Amino acid sequence: MDAEQKNLLDHWNIEVEHTDGLCDKIMIINGQYVYKRVRRKDHGRRMLDLTKAMANQGLPVPRVVETKTGGHWVESDDSYHFLMTLQPGTHLASENVLHKPEETGLIAKALADLHRALDHLPQTVNLPNYSIYSELNGWIGTALKDFGQETFAFSIFDQLAEKLEAAFPSLPHQAIHRDFHLKNVLFQDKQVSGYIDFDLSQRTARVYDLAYFSVGLLAEYFSDLDLRNQWPVFHERFVRDYHRHNPLQEEEKAVMGLFMVAIEILFVAYYSRTGKAKEAKEIDQIVEWLWQRVVQA
Repeated sequence: MDAEQKNLLDHWNIEVEHTDGLCDKIMIINGQYVYKRVRRKDHGRRMLDLTKAMANQGLPVPRVVETKTGGHWVESDDSYHFLMTLQPGTHLASENVLHKPEETGLIAKALADLHRALDHLPQTVNLPNYSIYSELNGWIGTALKDFGQETFAFSIFDQLAEKLEAAFPSLPHQAIHRDFHLKNVLFQDKQVSGYIDFDLSQRTARVYDLAYFSVGLLAEYFSDLDLRNQWPVFHERFVRDYHRHNPLQEEEKAVMGLFMVAIEILFVAYYSRTGKAKEAKEIDQIVEWLWQRVVQA
């Protein structure tokens, strides 16, 4: 813990005994609290409003700890700083989720339960709308053109954007997590003990969260051919288990592959724009595999 962080933590009524820094934005304090830094005030406000709303519905979410003056955060020159309670539990192991039906079912039910709660947010929770196809036609498309037209992502870009634009308006829309992965949900005794990190939540097509989670698991194991080839079995099981707890429309199932391709193209564009050409080309291989094995299957 550096001097700046120590001065920030003096704003709360806690005596810091030990810390565990997870990254430059997150730190665990005394095994009881989580310090989190966010760059944008709207993201911090979103996280605060959503965790309050989810708690009111009985979901296990962190509680924001008030400062000595009764505030919800501390503001510095470039960031907003929060202190939250640390949720108990552990994360599921990705390889177990991939291979074990019981653990696939746990994470599918966790997302289904979260979606049902998010679909009943009070009107006071103000979330921005998000459209993946609008983002494709914005900075993502520009980044792909700048990166080079030899990528597979660029070759199917127009087809993808056209298909998503046609399908997007008729899909079920609601508030979603938008960063749902294994590190953002905790389990204890096979029950969800914590949903965390709501600062990216927006209103958009519900299927986005399913696609984001599933393709994230594919990306993790894509370099291992055997595990890659096992992913379609996991994906089918994951969608089926989610559907049992929160029914999907056939249209959502039909476009899930398009959403997965779009999400990976987003990462191709992001890495190309940040000077990480090697990573961008690796993800472009996932785009090609998904397009051929899922979208065109």
